[in-house]
Amino acid sequence: MYKNLLLLIIFITGCTTTSEAILTGPSSYVISSESSISINDGLEKVYEKAKEVCSQQEKTFLQTEISTRGSGGDVPMTGLILEFRCLDSDHPSLNPSNSLFQSY
Repeated sequence: MYKNLLLLIIFITGCTTTSEAILTGPSSYVISSESSISINDGLEKVYEKAKEVCSQQEKTFLQTEISTRGSGGDVPMTGLILEFRCLDSDHPSLNPSNSLFQSY
């Protein structure tokens, strides 16, 4: 009974944890999040933290990949992994007219 009560309290109050940004390569980072509230809560927090990392470097945020996963169990958790880069504002990857984005 106490286990069920504890799980109910955790589920009702919710919990979202977000990792620190981890440098994975030149100007490349990854941040993860686990949430029992909703995927949107975790999503908001990882984007917020990623943009803060880039802003502190006076660089522009560029998302390179995002993945999600869910877990079973008594308290469902949703996980997110955001991969991103912090680039100078004139970096070719930020230019929509870059040849990679042109349609022929």
